[in-house]
Amino acid sequence: MSVNESSWLADGVKEIERITKASMIVKPEIVNLPQERPGVYGVIVPGPAGSLMEIKKLLADPLWHNERLDDPTQLIAFINSMEARKVKAVDGAVYISETHIMYVYSFEDRRHRAICPLTISEPWAWLSKAQPPLSQKELVRALRITFDGALNRDSNLINIIRKVKWRADNTVDVDVQRGREALGAQIMREATGIADFPEEFILNVPVFENVKQTVTVRVALEVNMDVCKFEVIPFPNQIADGMAQTLGWLQTDIAATKVPTFIGAVRNDTKDA
Repeated sequence: MSVNESSWLADGVKEIERITKASMIVKPEIVNLPQERPGVYGVIVPGPAGSLMEIKKLLADPLWHNERLDDPTQLIAFINSMEARKVKAVDGAVYISETHIMYVYSFEDRRHRAICPLTISEPWAWLSKAQPPLSQKELVRALRITFDGALNRDSNLINIIRKVKWRADNTVDVDVQRGREALGAQIMREATGIADFPEEFILNVPVFENVKQTVTVRVALEVNMDVCKFEVIPFPNQIADGMAQTLGWLQTDIAATKVPTFIGAVRNDTKDA
């Protein structure tokens, strides 16, 4: 027996003993061997009380047959098509996480799974990450490009931001108010053009690139007088609530297929490689 085969056998025995003790199997069974290359599996024949009698290498088709779908609409169509193949709704389950949707089902004596990756959208990724103070140009660019179509149609926010002008002189002003802030005995900075500057605004953005629904996010807009920049800060729980709302929509849509649908992930032994 070669060194590689010896290592394979040792790893296989450990895995088989774990599975045997956990499931108390009483018939020959094909099992995954984690340390082996794809397509190589183990066949075990348990003896009395589940003791291990034999383990053999087997080159076969994967225990899991995988399908990949581009978006939830295609996944739902795929699930609905399984009825024609005599796959009942109770023969499977759907698990929805923040990274993908997985439909697990049994068909022709094999385990199958159909996976739809969920890709975080650029606007959502931007909002989910703490942003440094933005210059006037950077904020306008973000609203025009990253958040294209995310502002309400009647919003005049971009024009308001463009009209803001910063000035620094040697006057002294002890009054602290929005747009006018004392910075010291000798220097005062002033922002003009923000008499009607909003303290918050609304963005309508998709959480995922391949999910059409959008969520509403309340965002605070602060003027940082120290550096003459703007700060964009989502209000507490807006990001978590938006994600939960989107996963809830997906659960409702997929549950209409009658397949049991859950928000969560499958066990580690069924995860996508």
